[in-house]
Amino acid sequence: MNRSIKVLIMLAAVILLQGCWDKKELTDLLLISAIGIDKGEKTKYELSFQIVNPINVTGGLQGGREETARP
Repeated sequence: MNRSIKVLIMLAAVILLQGCWDKKELTDLLLISAIGIDKGEKTKYELSFQIVNPINVTGGLQGGREETARP
């Protein structure tokens, strides 16, 4: 490959592969940490999910103003 084709490919990658256009914040997601599969009574299988909510794990939003007790 000659040099101009390499430069053209690199420029196309920089323009087309930008990473922040559809970002999702961690606090907006629910993460599945475990999946259980059991025999069901009415159905063949019964699925159980353990979901971690990142807001509850981190203690809510970070930052903000500080609350002080008034005497």
